[in-house]
Amino acid sequence: MIHRFLLIPLLCVFPTLSIGQNADEYTPFVEDGKVWVVMSLLGAPPYYTTLTFELAGDTTIANHLCKKLMVEEKPYFEESRYEPVVGYLMAIYEEEKKVYFCLKDHTEFLLMYDFGAKEGDELNVWYPNIPFYGNHLASFHYQVGPRSTSGNFSELKLYDIGAKEDLEKETGRELPINTYSFRWVEGLGSYNSPLINGGAAWYGWSGRIIDCHVGDRYLLYDKESFDYLNTLTGIPAPSIENRKSSNSNCYDLSGRRLTTSPVKGIYIRDGKKVVK
Repeated sequence: MIHRFLLIPLLCVFPTLSIGQNADEYTPFVEDGKVWVVMSLLGAPPYYTTLTFELAGDTTIANHLCKKLMVEEKPYFEESRYEPVVGYLMAIYEEEKKVYFCLKDHTEFLLMYDFGAKEGDELNVWYPNIPFYGNHLASFHYQVGPRSTSGNFSELKLYDIGAKEDLEKETGRELPINTYSFRWVEGLGSYNSPLINGGAAWYGWSGRIIDCHVGDRYLLYDKESFDYLNTLTGIPAPSIENRKSSNSNCYDLSGRRLTTSPVKGIYIRDGKKVVK
């Protein structure tokens, strides 16, 4: 079995193409039908996989109307090495630029992002340690740094106070505030994954978002990465125009992905219920 958090060199974490948004306007994290495609590397020799996250369908937990976050993993190597992750991960809702999540089979909501935080604020947020080790949780203590823009993205810098203090105890010396820093990205979460919200979570994670879109509106698209991945399958990467015209992702009411839209019945497409 391949261990998923090997310490390996990180691929370039910056997107090659960002489109369809204005850094001066807030871009919500939670949007109906939003899709993230994450390309990751699992050790040496390199084993590539993609994780496709999608906000598809509604659920109500503790009086909060939420979106279901689904995932489908596609390994680019012998699939028998481990069981790919597929299905429902968690419920998510956003309120006043704060993003909360509730893991599958849980009822408690925890703070994952606060995109409205101000420089100098201190935050305690939770990292959903999945789909890598199951339904486990880790917490982070951050101090908020400056806000900036990169291309079309608005970024918020964070300093990992807890990790810095742990290292200070180990070394016996005082360290600068920016010893461990990380960036949150409006609309994406981070450049690495919608779920990687902290530096300690990111350490050893060799992955990045190569596609993020809501319907026909693209926040990010990295065709070069798709081209590279698809050399392993012989299938050329589709253009943005072709991706827009392709069939939308569909799920049944149990969260299973459908290969085609049903002729009759009830199903979820682009985060909305469809009745035929």
